[in-house]
Amino acid sequence: MKYRDNLIVKLIKNQYMPYRFTLKEFYNYWLYYYIIDVCKYAYNTFKYYATPVKRFCEYFRPDTYMDSITTTDLKNFINKCETFSAYKAMMQMIQNSFQYAKNQQIIISNPAPLAIEICKKEKKITKPPTKKNAFTLNELMNLLLTARKMDYTFYLFLLLSASTGARVSETRAICFSKIDFQKKQLLIDCQLGRGYDNEGFDDNTLLSQKRTLKTLNSKRYVPLPDFIMDELYLAKTDSFLHFHIRHLPLCFYI
Repeated sequence: MKYRDNLIVKLIKNQYMPYRFTLKEFYNYWLYYYIIDVCKYAYNTFKYYATPVKRFCEYFRPDTYMDSITTTDLKNFINKCETFSAYKAMMQMIQNSFQYAKNQQIIISNPAPLAIEICKKEKKITKPPTKKNAFTLNELMNLLLTARKMDYTFYLFLLLSASTGARVSETRAICFSKIDFQKKQLLIDCQLGRGYDNEGFDDNTLLSQKRTLKTLNSKRYVPLPDFIMDELYLAKTDSFLHFHIRHLPLCFYI
């Protein structure tokens, strides 16, 4: 009767948990189903989460139950991070995964927010000063002039990268069909990179798979200035150059 009464209370409060999940069970599901199939994150984002997940499971042991992890446990673990990059990745992984576990009623209460708040207040790891590595205008001009003389294909790659602010993976996926020569703009709607299913790809094409953009908002139109349009007109009308660029296996494809 006592067990029945406690069960009724849990059902009313929406706290009843028919199953308990270990860290191994939960994170195998969270990484390989939720991150990949539901969120459809890029491969690099998956790796960004996979590394702290591995370290997390090794620290607490894979057979530890998710609902047994406390705020103190998380705080002590986070404070063991020695670098800011590891600290940041661990905080994001713990915050996102435990919130998902709470939403799916895998855990009754979420110990992560309080643990993260305590760690932020203690400030044991501070962000190092940001080092700016951007080219100056003169450095960029010298780089473009040198590339134009030595490798026109690479020159176009650098020119579009510098003028559009596109990611390297996005610039590699540019093709003539994405350029509106009337409106003088470029459509960025895909990227080249590594996928999850690499079957049928050899080493030369493994990193050149057509992929969706990192986020939905990443799809965009980018205006192109006249001097870049002139270079693109030249590349498109030069049949030899056009043939050469179309057959580059791992480099810029325009």
